[in-house]
Amino acid sequence: MTRTLRSHAALTTLALATAAALALSACAGAGSATTSAPAVVPSTAVSAAPAGSAADVYRVALGKDQKLGDYLVGEDGKALYLFTKDTKDTPTCAGQCAAAWPPFELEGAETVAAGDGVSGALATVVRADDGKRQVTYNGIPLYYFAKDAAAADTRGQGLNGVWFLVGTAATAANGPITGGLGQTGSATAAPAASSDGGAASASPGSVQIANFAFAPASLTVKVGTTVTWTNGDGASHTVTADDGSFDSGSVGGGATFKQTFAKAGTFAYHCAIHRSMTASITVAP
Repeated sequence: MTRTLRSHAALTTLALATAAALALSACAGAGSATTSAPAVVPSTAVSAAPAGSAADVYRVALGKDQKLGDYLVGEDGKALYLFTKDTKDTPTCAGQCAAAWPPFELEGAETVAAGDGVSGALATVVRADDGKRQVTYNGIPLYYFAKDAAAADTRGQGLNGVWFLVGTAATAANGPITGGLGQTGSATAAPAASSDGGAASASPGSVQIANFAFAPASLTVKVGTTVTWTNGDGASHTVTADDGSFDSGSVGGGATFKQTFAKAGTFAYHCAIHRSMTASITVAP
């Protein structure tokens, strides 16, 4: 859930409490020439409602895609996604990944409940990176996508072959996550995930930038091959040769960079923005 919505709710509660307190103060001073001391709003006026009240229960409901079917939605009807690198009750998207894919989290006494048509088990797990409670569905950690601006948006669907809308039958009961819409058995599904977390290359001369990693991290091509990098992350990256022989400059989300390799050799490269991202291209004669 978003901090903006939480702040708005808190400010609304504070405004109502302040108005009520001032009204009581005015009534108490009626008919008296003495000026009353300003009313003090108790700090509890802006705290979460007691556990179990409607104010702190977030509902997981259903959205509908005409081609793919029903999927789970959370706060404000925003689409919920699963990450195929996760396993049962174990979220692995953290740091910059979590900035692009915000976890569906609860705070304080907040709880979560199933809406009509949502039959799976809802629970929470404590994230290892920040100790916050992330909502799960049948053991699947749930996320939003930062680029989804409205309730009908599903811009993260199939992204990089590892992010999918959560279907009603989705589960991680046996460890691996299954049941994302279009995750398997679909002619239009995104490429399968590679072993290092990105999407598998669509051709021998392509590299996906996914989840702050190059995939594949090691690629072998023939002399004369043009390699295409596609950025599937929400953040910008670069494709920068360690020896300075090529440099993409900033490559935004959804953009591509191409480099033709005219001579044999091994070319190590990295992202100049996120230096932990490294990979190599081996060019064979």
